[in-house]
Amino acid sequence: MDCRLATCTGSCGTRSTSPTLIMVGGFLTAYLFWWNGLVALIWLGVQIARIRHEEVLLSNDERYQRYAQEVRWRLVPGVW
Repeated sequence: MDCRLATCTGSCGTRSTSPTLIMVGGFLTAYLFWWNGLVALIWLGVQIARIRHEEVLLSNDERYQRYAQEVRWRLVPGVW
């Protein structure tokens, strides 16, 4: 597996998940209702589960292991 390809998935390269986090945060700020917060929490839970599953699958690849050692924060810099 080429780790450069994995960076498009969201857990590694922040190309899809982080901008979406910003959009969801902006939406919640504009439309602050409890059900929107509930949907956002469900979405966040699904994303976290997907990312963890993806990391497990990718961790079997030696090249990805080296990449993960070099790039510690693959989702939100300084956080995860």
